[in-house]
Amino acid sequence: MNAITLACCSKAAVRAIGQSGRKSGISARKFAVALCALGALAIAPVAAAQQARAETSLTLAQAERNAAELQRGMSSEEVRKLLGKPKRTGLKDDGAPSATSRGALRWTYVWNGGSGPGTLNVDFVSDAPEQWHVRGWEWSNY
Repeated sequence: MNAITLACCSKAAVRAIGQSGRKSGISARKFAVALCALGALAIAPVAAAQQARAETSLTLAQAERNAAELQRGMSSEEVRKLLGKPKRTGLKDDGAPSATSRGALRWTYVWNGGSGPGTLNVDFVSDAPEQWHVRGWEWSNY
């Protein structure tokens, strides 16, 4: 919730709404709940758009700086926080014929820069289901 929604839901707002609600026959509580719900609905798309922009707003130079922080063993969530959502993902067989093999996961990031696009591939391996960690990474199209 943001400040606007909290202000709408404050006790003072409910009292003020109650005074006006008595004149129109609407209960203060019902009106306040409806107003708060409307405020929350109006804000949800804005928050989602801001998060989506944050995930895709890295420049090539920022991505290069952030990629310098990559380390073997980082979780996929740590990589997502560092670099954002990948443009493409892929899962491939790691070549091991065992029944416990989970393959290899690759996330591909692409950023446009002054000298052309920069593409970073981050490879993950898994020791347990849904627990991916960085095995390595490489830049291409450089």
